[in-house]
Amino acid sequence: MSEQYLSVSVEQVAPAVTVLTPIGEIDRDSSPALAEAAEPPLDADGCRLIVDLSGVTFCDSAGINLLFRLHRRVAARGGAVSVAGARGIVLQALTVINMSRMLSMHPTLDEAVREATA
Repeated sequence: MSEQYLSVSVEQVAPAVTVLTPIGEIDRDSSPALAEAAEPPLDADGCRLIVDLSGVTFCDSAGINLLFRLHRRVAARGGAVSVAGARGIVLQALTVINMSRMLSMHPTLDEAVREATA
């Protein structure tokens, strides 16, 4: 797999609240593109980063590791990372490793945005 299997959009939906939306497969080859797209919002103190996984069909350990790294970096600056819309095999992988202990997980993007802007 390669970077061509992943597209990423970034949208600021409120002050200090950014939605990162990858579409496709997140693996060791494509995760650097996702990390690069996440970079600009991470510079803000108190950043709320929402990763909308509703369009992700596959996520290997590199993608999961990236979520951990994003969480550590954002939390160190007083912010939070949440995940929205994970389903299928992606949700199963996140559930098996108990990702909800570290990140807020929401079934929909709307719910994640509501929490981040509350």
